[in-house]
Amino acid sequence: MNKAIEEAMKALEAAIPKAQADPDRPVFHMLPPAQWCNDPNGPVYHNGYYHIFYQHCPFGDTPGQGRWQMYWGHARSKDLVRWEHLPIAIWPSNDLGENGCWSGTAAIRDDGVPFIIYTSVGPNKNAKDASEHWAATGDPELITWKKHPANPVLSHKAHKDVKIEDWRDPFIFREGKKWYMVIGGHRVGGKGCITLYSSDDLEKWEFLGIPFEGTEDNWEVPNLFKLGSKWVLTYSPYSTIKYYTGDFDLKTLKFKPEYQGTVDFSPNFYAMNCFQLEKGRRVLIAWIGAWENGFKPGRGWAGCMSLPRELSILPSGQLVQKPIGEFSKLRAKHYDGLHSLQSLQSLQSQNINTLEIQAEIEGESWEMKLGTLEDGGKLAIACSGKEIDVLGTKIPLEKPGKTFELHMFLDRTVLEILINGVSCTKVVYLKNLKHEFSGNFKKIDAWKIKSIW
Repeated sequence: MNKAIEEAMKALEAAIPKAQADPDRPVFHMLPPAQWCNDPNGPVYHNGYYHIFYQHCPFGDTPGQGRWQMYWGHARSKDLVRWEHLPIAIWPSNDLGENGCWSGTAAIRDDGVPFIIYTSVGPNKNAKDASEHWAATGDPELITWKKHPANPVLSHKAHKDVKIEDWRDPFIFREGKKWYMVIGGHRVGGKGCITLYSSDDLEKWEFLGIPFEGTEDNWEVPNLFKLGSKWVLTYSPYSTIKYYTGDFDLKTLKFKPEYQGTVDFSPNFYAMNCFQLEKGRRVLIAWIGAWENGFKPGRGWAGCMSLPRELSILPSGQLVQKPIGEFSKLRAKHYDGLHSLQSLQSLQSQNINTLEIQAEIEGESWEMKLGTLEDGGKLAIACSGKEIDVLGTKIPLEKPGKTFELHMFLDRTVLEILINGVSCTKVVYLKNLKHEFSGNFKKIDAWKIKSIW
């Protein structure tokens, strides 16, 4: 372990008691032992483990305060449910003019060597127009990493006369024997876009052009992947995560959109990244929090990863999500028939705040109230027929119907809600739990959820 990581790990360990003593800290969402985290990075499966890296400041929990530098935290899991913390993986090489290791991607090279590419920034390579992309190679367990001697493996020079700003967050995928990579940003004077590159060895990259340009000012953390017979492009445009489904032509190197949608209707859910699982399963994981209006500062921690969600595409092109089936192993005590007010008493009297609820609802109008928030608001989900209101966030119904499947997870201060495959995630601070239901709730099941640690 090098000195930079030793210093970071020492600072991280000193913050653990404060973080873990906070009663608001989630217990079944993956998050660092302490301190700040944001974007998930480089999800990859290798030698029986799912690895996830993440943006991490081991020196603090509040952006801009104290020593604020981005490292890559690291955890692994055998089932995407229970996680094991590993040492910090990637560190800023201050001696080489680097003061931040921003978001990136991971893959296993053809020779079996784990390989990371990330956005590198520093005093003389600002994020606006001078960022670079650096690489690191790992040991077989992905624990110890070395910076590539040829860094940067990609710089703005590759673009020649094409001027790109805010160029960051690479994502690697493979088609045939060729590696491809997309990176977010925008043309100078233009709108958010992805830039495309190809490589035979992950080390030498060729710029292929701009496959697609959107309408927002800038795009961060793009993913481009195949799901069934369609291609999916996701990106984070400083607001809710958006996506297109359509076709990506490897001959013309252009992405042709057929459908546009929103991955999650809350800005508390950002910077998603995807695992490729067996049998074509594609599973997303995202950062829950926000640079503003997220978790309370000064608690010794801030930010967590979302629960993994499996993706599929409807014939219309709409992207739908569901919790991975593996998560059910965390279910503890089961409460059923919650539409009966008498059966709510046990759940409420125990003030259970780590909870999963599934409900089947019929009718265009219904409401579920779960409690009161610290600010006096209500933790409520309501449907009016044309839209769903989740704590004030309006979700339009593309095809209004009369049957709804609701799946909700409450993990102390994290609320993840999926309704007919559409998602809204919130950071909430509850004052008390009080369950009230109006409408035709045909079936409700709830489970207390166990900690993953």
